[in-house]
Amino acid sequence: SSALPALAETGVAPAIPSVPAPSPLVAAPAPSAPVIPTATGPAVVTTGTDRYQTVSTPTGTAVVVPNGNGTATLMRADGSMETITVPR
Repeated sequence: SSALPALAETGVAPAIPSVPAPSPLVAAPAPSAPVIPTATGPAVVTTGTDRYQTVSTPTGTAVVVPNGNGTATLMRADGSMETITVPR
C-alpha cells in the first residue's frame, strides 16, 4: 500500500510535489585559441611553435609557416597553399 491515499479512497487527488525550475542557460566562454582568417574560413590554432602552427579549418587541418614580413603560408592537407596576413 502507498503512503498517499488513492483518489478512489478520498475523492481528492494527492498533491504533486513541486519541481525546482531549471537553471538558466549560461553562454560558453569564447575560445582562447587564436583565430586566423583565411579564404576558406577561420583557421583555429591548435598547436605549434614560433616557426609553425597547426590549425583547424572548415576544410580540414593545415600548417601555417610565417614568412617574417607580416604574411604566412597556409599549407592544406590537399597540397593547396594560400598566403595569408598575420599579426606581427
